[in-house]
Amino acid sequence: MTVRNLFACLAVAIVALTAAPALHAAGSEPPAGGESDVLTRARELIKEKDYKGAIPLLNMTVAEQPKNADAFNWLGYGLRKSGDFKAAEGAYMKALAIEPKHKGALEYLGELYVETKRPEKAREILARLQAACPGGCEELDDLKKALGAAN
Repeated sequence: MTVRNLFACLAVAIVALTAAPALHAAGSEPPAGGESDVLTRARELIKEKDYKGAIPLLNMTVAEQPKNADAFNWLGYGLRKSGDFKAAEGAYMKALAIEPKHKGALEYLGELYVETKRPEKAREILARLQAACPGGCEELDDLKKALGAAN
């Protein structure tokens, strides 16, 4: 383990331990006033492209908040970017079971289908995303772009 990885692991552990009491106990939604510190840190790690560092925090969040569609969406994203397509698909499906019109989960699931050479499934998701964004949206544009690039 490199020194950088050791420090990253320590940082994740510190954030997880200090933020854990702030997690919503009922497990149904993000805490009042916004997302948990753990989810915020996971999103920061994803922005830094440290997907493998974000996954444990996202797993902690979905365990504590099993009805948080955003957390499942971000878990799927981290897993997909880490190459675990099967687990990513499952996380996106859980997000969509909670919130069927979750634009982010629809976009990312469609992109997963493009990446895994399942364009017919991606087009099905595109149709769902069009229904969720009748006036258009960034997620719809991004999935159209991904489908166009695959052809």
